[in-house]
Amino acid sequence: MIPSVTGVPVPPAVVKFIEDFYRISDEEDYDHYAAQFTEDVTFHVHQPAVGRDSIRKRRSLVKETFTHMAHHYQHIFCADPNIAYVVGTLDFDRIVDGKQARDIDWVARITFNGQLENLKIRDYYVWVHYPAIELPRSKG
Repeated sequence: MIPSVTGVPVPPAVVKFIEDFYRISDEEDYDHYAAQFTEDVTFHVHQPAVGRDSIRKRRSLVKETFTHMAHHYQHIFCADPNIAYVVGTLDFDRIVDGKQARDIDWVARITFNGQLENLKIRDYYVWVHYPAIELPRSKG
């Protein structure tokens, strides 16, 4: 197990899940991404959503918004074996104006379903510190 600053060790199954999850997050397979969550997941990324179908819809918007997105996690902390906090950065390229952003800080709180042998995310909350990138102004 990976030691944690909270004193609660990070179970190897949680580390593997998080490594896989953020790799899957950067792929375009929405069903594979949605399968990482419970059916009744609460999902708090920018706006709240509930359920896998809502997540699939939200992920399709990512493809319409970004040409590239890459998540990099640096640290995992556990409050208990069922709750993980993940600290990382995000890189993205925006479609609308071609702007690129690198090393955007984020923190995620992941509450799992309590089944280390078959982990799914039951509650996912992300805080992102976006840079000040201007949106293109409409002409007229």
